[in-house]
Amino acid sequence: MRLVSNIVKWIHETRASDDLCIFIDDPTQSGTDKPPNIGGYLPDVFAKAVARQPVTIIGEAKTAYDLETNRSELQLISYLSYLKTAPEPFLVISTGWVVQRTAKGLLCRLRYLCEAPQVKLIFLTEMPPIQC
Repeated sequence: MRLVSNIVKWIHETRASDDLCIFIDDPTQSGTDKPPNIGGYLPDVFAKAVARQPVTIIGEAKTAYDLETNRSELQLISYLSYLKTAPEPFLVISTGWVVQRTAKGLLCRLRYLCEAPQVKLIFLTEMPPIQC
């Protein structure tokens, strides 16, 4: 759940607005408060604002074990395909630091294959930022 929390925190810190609605796939939430089904997949986080500054954000937490599976690749393709027609699109991927580079390579390749260069990719890890 910490990987998902990192996504929600990033959204609050960078994209907060009065009309931003955030939906989290959490077993304690009712069905109406969950993210929408996108291409047969339920994202961990979905956020959308439509008023002054439209934005669409899909957030997905990936562990080292499921990042490179066929299911994950199809899921990420569905999300990129959805986002490429959305206003101000972001795909936020939260992983462990050990697989962050693998996630970047995979998502950059999939974004190219989906012809979705306008989708901004954000990569988060469970590690807090280092400050000097």
